[in-house]
Amino acid sequence: MENKQEEKKGYDISQILSVSRGDHGFVQTMIKMFVVQTPIYIGKIVDHFEKGNFTEMGEEAHKLKPSIYAMGMKDLKKSIAEIINAGRKNQSTEQLEAHINNLKESTDKVIQELRVDFEI
Repeated sequence: MENKQEEKKGYDISQILSVSRGDHGFVQTMIKMFVVQTPIYIGKIVDHFEKGNFTEMGEEAHKLKPSIYAMGMKDLKKSIAEIINAGRKNQSTEQLEAHINNLKESTDKVIQELRVDFEI
């Protein structure tokens, strides 16, 4: 008997599934949108951070937040909140770069998982 332990996924689409009411096309569309749009938002967040445009950085993070929550990425709640708050205060924090790196690395990992799991 095999003892195969599945690696924990970085996402949880149960919320999307419950909203979809069995519409697999809707689920597929939401996942594709996340896969395509998230790297664009992350790129803008990083660019604004590097240029010291913290208000704009926070605005982009705020736009990304619903997608992060919809994908069940609970581990990113603190990072996304910290990025948004730094934007609202228009200033960097000691941990801001670490939160941005966490956001980028986690979303990159989830996008790769989604590409494999949903053949995107």
